[in-house]
Amino acid sequence: MSSQIATITPTRLDHALCNSVKIQVPKFEITIDDVSEKLEPRDLFCQMDALRHYNDDFVWKEVRRWVKFEEEIEEKGKRWSKPHVSSICMQYLTELHQIVVSNPCLLDLEATSMFDIVDILLEQWRFNGTLNSLLWNHVKAVLLKRHKHQHVGRRQIKRHQSRASNLFQGAFLSDEEDVPSSPETRSRMNGGYQPSTQSLSEMANGMENGDVKASNPNLLSFGGETNRKFKRKIPDGAEVMNVMVGEVEELTDNLCAFVRLREAKDLGKITEVDLPTRFLFILLVPKAHLEPAIEAGRCMGALMTDEIFREIAYIAEDKTDILSGLQEFISQTIVLPPGSWDPSIRIEPPAEIPTKESRKPPVYTTIVVDKNEDDSHDDPTLERTGRVFGGLIADVKRKLPHYKSDFTDSLHIQCVASFIYLFLATLTPNVTFGGLLSTATEGYMGTIECILAASITGVIFALFAGQPLNILGSTGPMLVLEMILFKFCKDQDWDFMPIRVWVGLWTALLILIIVAFDLSSLVRYITRFTEECFACLIALIFIYQAFKQLYKIGIKYPVQRWTTDSGCFCIINNFTIPPKPEEGILVRHVRSASLSLSSNEDIVTRSPNNDMPLHQFIAPSNCTLYGGILTGTGCDSSQSPDVLFMSIVLFFGTFIIARLLVSFKKTRYFSTMIRQIVSDFSVLIAIVVMVGFDAWFGVATPKLNVPSVFKPTKPGRGWLINPISDKNPWWLILVAVVPALLTTILIFMDQQITSVIVNRKENKLK
Repeated sequence: MSSQIATITPTRLDHALCNSVKIQVPKFEITIDDVSEKLEPRDLFCQMDALRHYNDDFVWKEVRRWVKFEEEIEEKGKRWSKPHVSSICMQYLTELHQIVVSNPCLLDLEATSMFDIVDILLEQWRFNGTLNSLLWNHVKAVLLKRHKHQHVGRRQIKRHQSRASNLFQGAFLSDEEDVPSSPETRSRMNGGYQPSTQSLSEMANGMENGDVKASNPNLLSFGGETNRKFKRKIPDGAEVMNVMVGEVEELTDNLCAFVRLREAKDLGKITEVDLPTRFLFILLVPKAHLEPAIEAGRCMGALMTDEIFREIAYIAEDKTDILSGLQEFISQTIVLPPGSWDPSIRIEPPAEIPTKESRKPPVYTTIVVDKNEDDSHDDPTLERTGRVFGGLIADVKRKLPHYKSDFTDSLHIQCVASFIYLFLATLTPNVTFGGLLSTATEGYMGTIECILAASITGVIFALFAGQPLNILGSTGPMLVLEMILFKFCKDQDWDFMPIRVWVGLWTALLILIIVAFDLSSLVRYITRFTEECFACLIALIFIYQAFKQLYKIGIKYPVQRWTTDSGCFCIINNFTIPPKPEEGILVRHVRSASLSLSSNEDIVTRSPNNDMPLHQFIAPSNCTLYGGILTGTGCDSSQSPDVLFMSIVLFFGTFIIARLLVSFKKTRYFSTMIRQIVSDFSVLIAIVVMVGFDAWFGVATPKLNVPSVFKPTKPGRGWLINPISDKNPWWLILVAVVPALLTTILIFMDQQITSVIVNRKENKLK
């Protein structure tokens, strides 16, 4: 029996009935029980009805049913198939998840009949904007179509229709003048959607008696007895899940709802067995979308027969719980390869059904996993050996078999991008940190020192560390500690570098003690919360420093709110030498002037006036080179215009470009490899673009001063530091253990937390 799409030809009785019912639609409230009143899960009989054409009318035809396994009508609709395991498509299961997400989920609905449920759903759909008000009556007529069950024979149907025609005589024949006749309304009525003859007459009689929702149990069915024989196969105390799927031509969007009644009710023999309905799943789709809707209905039927999902559906408090149960079902679904199995082959029910104890709901599983991850780390390498340097020896034994592969595995083209990225990821923070450190320590330690230290320690760590994937670098907490130590030494008039040497030596000794006594095992007590807090602290320090530097630029290069004299002159003895103008050269003749210099591009040798004596003038850029003095307000670099605004553009431009390029891999442009490369090099691309942008405009923005030669940042200081200073008392050697202890804690936390993150199980490292 093929499905049909009804065409629009309304009847006057349909108009009168639907308009009368719509006027008197009562309001219903949807409430949710308290936790103490949760429903007790029961066995379910699931029945799926599809909207089909039958005898010049449309009916809800029973097409599938589930007790524990699926049965479908076969052999041209004459008999039921054998029970079999539902074979559902993962695509339709995913679409069902999306349908439930975007449509109403009414739990603990207070309703006593199908009419109540339909009225509430129509109100809900109209409130959500998915149902046009002009289609209200037509969708209602569709949902109130009669249900045809497989066990009801043609003789019973004819007898039922004969009684219905007798009841219909004279009903609503005097109300023809009240039928709306506007072209817009007539164009949206559907003759196929008109309720069946008995439905109209019964409802008409009910409205005449003041009862809009007639309570005749045969109103939505073709009459006849329920299927008592099949009911014996259903466990006692079971309830019903009704799935209704249909295609409505005039719809432009899906109309769907998942309903759980507060109390199971008999909704008018819409089910083939005499059992109360607890759940309904209604899905109406536009034209040409029936097949996916049928498959989505099958997925819902399979879901409701699943023991775990059924329990979740009974105790769920909101849509989130339903979606969690659906997600758990999807996570445990086994997918068969399409080329290795014939979907027409039915899978026989297993001899023994797995119990729900063998499967854990996602709520409990998630809680246990999160708790374990937060409370401790199950890495066996974090256990104490009880021997001096036992942990170090164990690391060597564990790393030695894989030591060669660390080099051979890197000889791959895919590693080239990683090499460049890691180089930049290591160099950029050290250059940034070095600039901040140079400012904080007045040049005692700067960019050159940071790059040198990162190079030496990085190579040694990568060659001999237990986890070479860790990247050593400078962090925000260390910057704060260096600033505090330098300020303290400056206030006490002590030499900073000798004290810093003793702090470094004490730090090395303390770290050696940690390695000797396996104190790294304490990292198993570091929770995920601590890791995230430490990572946020590092990020916040660098963010703070970035805004602080931008603020300092605003102080040094204020916004010019008025026109200033930008003149700058070079004075040599009794000469006043102005800069070169844009066209020609302005020469001021001084009576006692005499100067003899060699020809140079920065020296003026031409006078715009032929009758004036020829003099030579020096440009301000080379004024100090020839012993001159710059004079004028324009010589102050702080008077450069737009420095602050250009710095703001560079600041936010770099961040925005990097952020957009990182998210570029989630787009659909180009291939996956290109998107990944662009995302990996996002920071480098952002820096190069904004540096070129700054160079193009030529604004005198402050630049990081990196020496062109390899020498200490502070002039006059050598690479070797004498740990003994005449300005420092001897007891500072012992006191240096205090800042060394703080430094050790920072290094330990930083390195160990990084190792914990790298060594997580999901990374599958050896």
